[in-house]
Amino acid sequence: KNTTIFINLAGEILDNHKMKDLHIGFLNKALNYINQNEISLHWIQLSSIGAYGKPDIPSKKRFIDEKYILNPVGEYEKTKSSADQLIIDFQKSNSYFTYSILRPSQIIGKNMTNKSISNLISSISKGYYFTIGSYKSIRSYVNINDLVGVIILILKSYNNISKNKIYNISQNILLARIVKELRKEKHIKYFIPGIIPEKIIRLIVFFIPAFIKFPL
Repeated sequence: KNTTIFINLAGEILDNHKMKDLHIGFLNKALNYINQNEISLHWIQLSSIGAYGKPDIPSKKRFIDEKYILNPVGEYEKTKSSADQLIIDFQKSNSYFTYSILRPSQIIGKNMTNKSISNLISSISKGYYFTIGSYKSIRSYVNINDLVGVIILILKSYNNISKNKIYNISQNILLARIVKELRKEKHIKYFIPGIIPEKIIRLIVFFIPAFIKFPL
């Protein structure tokens, strides 16, 4: 009852059966308690950039801002998006409640569950890495320290600037630049040159049996 700010970082990313109960069920219980006791607090919600869905064509360029239409695909993204809407609707009828919703892209950092960056480093170190489609491909990573920095900025301005706002958090960087820096850092000279067409790779992957481990 004496809480002024609540930061909800809870998220289930592996077990689909637990996602709805944690992301939506827990939130409903919390909002009901806040409503019953008329607790004036600011709620910071960690959501997902996946709320905006995937492009029809993987290589298609999109500009996504906070007003972009939601189109979540997976269970994680759908339940997180539903939770966001519950928070927004609750605020509209309860003036003593405010929020900030954060939608980060892939979060990377030491001991993080997401292994995409470590897998990339591994493939480069072993000389497996090759470029598919274009040198202009980007990755949208967010370092865990930068995400913490965003939360701190929101805490400093939750009564004005960050009040009832949604923030997309991402850093677009050329994949070719990441590879170049990693090769430089690891002193790796060997690499597979050139660009392999995406259609060829998709065809190869399609015919490879599921039980065979493949680095794609």
